[in-house]
Amino acid sequence: MKHTSKKLASLLLCLGILLTSCGDRNDTADTDTTAADTQITDTAAAATAAESEAPVEYAPLLKIGDYTVYEDEFNYYYINYKYEFDGGDDTYWENNPGAEELLNQYVTGALRSNYAIFALAEENGVTLDEADEADIEATFAEMQTYYGGAEELAVAFETYALTERCYREILKASILESKLYTHLSESGAIAPTEEDVRADLEANYVRVLHVLITNDEGDDPEANLQLANDILVRADAGEDFMSLVEQYGEDPGMVDNPDGYYFTYDQMIKEFEDAAFELMENEISGIVEVSSYYEGYHIIKRVPMEEEYIAAHLDEFRAVLATNIFYNMLEERALAFELTVVE
Repeated sequence: MKHTSKKLASLLLCLGILLTSCGDRNDTADTDTTAADTQITDTAAAATAAESEAPVEYAPLLKIGDYTVYEDEFNYYYINYKYEFDGGDDTYWENNPGAEELLNQYVTGALRSNYAIFALAEENGVTLDEADEADIEATFAEMQTYYGGAEELAVAFETYALTERCYREILKASILESKLYTHLSESGAIAPTEEDVRADLEANYVRVLHVLITNDEGDDPEANLQLANDILVRADAGEDFMSLVEQYGEDPGMVDNPDGYYFTYDQMIKEFEDAAFELMENEISGIVEVSSYYEGYHIIKRVPMEEEYIAAHLDEFRAVLATNIFYNMLEERALAFELTVVE
C-alpha cells in the first residue's frame, strides 16, 4: 500500500466538488490487502443493498483495530470507488474479473488510512480544539447557506453516497492530518537532514527534458504521431535536444522550467514517470503516449542533475522528503491494523 492517505485525498474529490462550490461564493491504488480484507466485498454488497433506506443510526460493519466502521462510512468509500471503476455499468465486473479484488484494496486502503490518522494523532497527543470544531460547524453553515438549507444539503450529500456523520468524520481526519504533520515536524520526529535529502535525490529522483506533441481537439493523432517520430529520429541522430524542445514542444512547463523537471515517484503521470525512471542518464526514450492530462506523445531525455539547481532548491526537496516520511509513517500504521468483519 503506497501512501494510503494520499489515496484518501484523491477520493475526497467528490467532496471537493461540494466544497469548491461553496468556496466560490467567498488534489490507481497501490495497496496491499490481508486475508481479512478479502471479506469486504461480500459485506459491501449487503451494505449497498441497504443503503437506499439510510437509517438514522448506522450499523457497525467492520473493526479496524479498535475503531468501528459504520455502514454509512463504508458505503461512501465503496460506492464512490465502485463508480470510479465501472461508471455505473455493472457489466464491467463480468468483463474484468480481477477488478473486484482491486476495488476491495481501494476501499480497505482508504479506511485503514483514515483511521491511521486518528490513531497516530491520539498516540502523539494531537487533538481537535474549539477552533477546529468551530471551523467544522462553519463549513456546514456555509454549505447549508449555499444549497438553501439543511434538507437541500442532505440531498446534495446523497448524490455522493454521503451522510453528515460521515462527512464530519472525514473533515476531522483532514484537520488532524494537517495538525499531526505540523506536530511531528516541530517535535523533530520528521526532520530530514541535508545528508538525508541528498541521499534521497540520488536514490529516488530523475531530471528530464521532454518534447510534447499534444493531441488537441481537432488534431489528427496520426499526423502528430508521425511528427513525434520525425523528432525522435533527429534526437537520436544527435540534434540538440533543447532546440527540439523549443522548436516543437507544447508543454508550457518546459518554458517555465528550462532546467527541466526534477521529480521523484508518484509526482508525474504514470506512463511518463515509468519511462523516465527506466532511462539511463543522457538516454532518450521512444515515443511515450499519454492518454490523460497532457494527452499526446512525449519524447523524454534523462539528463544529469546539477549541483547548482539542487543547492538552490534544497528546502523544496527537503519538504517533499518530509512529506513522504510522514505518509510512510501513516502507511505503516495503517497496515498494522487488524481488520475484522462485525458479525
